[in-house]
Amino acid sequence: MKINHLKEENRFETYIEGHTAVVDYVIRDGALVVVHTFVPKPLKGRGIAGELVKAAYDYADVSDILNAAKE
Repeated sequence: MKINHLKEENRFETYIEGHTAVVDYVIRDGALVVVHTFVPKPLKGRGIAGELVKAAYDYADVSDILNAAKE
């Protein structure tokens, strides 16, 4: 699965079978906080939201941003 980081929009997204799944985040007090996930119904149950959240927190881990999930 290819996951795109739209840094200016604080979003990670992927396109699968004509559908877009997303995770939105904010940087709050120096930490990345996931604030919203969306996976279209036809894609649910495939672990896509988890992969998107993992991509967001992996980004935090390599970017001098605290990972709020680890706090």
